[in-house]
Amino acid sequence: MRYHKTKSNLELDKADLRMKISGLQHEVEAERRRVAAAEAILRRIRTDLHETVQHIQDPKALKVRCAMHHSSHSNYYVGKCSPVVSETCECQNQGTWT
Repeated sequence: MRYHKTKSNLELDKADLRMKISGLQHEVEAERRRVAAAEAILRRIRTDLHETVQHIQDPKALKVRCAMHHSSHSNYYVGKCSPVVSETCECQNQGTWT
């Protein structure tokens, strides 16, 4: 009788641990997707900055490129501060970055 109780308790523990592993795997996958999306945004910003720097000698073209760069990338940041950054984030203090 004692063997059956122990076995059933172990099976319950085993099922709980499997559920916990499954939940952690989903969290890891979500974090990987978030990191990949952030890296893609960074690549786009770096590419646009590189293209903007090409106009460094022409102030009017540089101004236009900077305005285009700002307008195309400012929508990424509106209301999307992470909890870690939110303490020091200026968008919290000044409204939004737009």
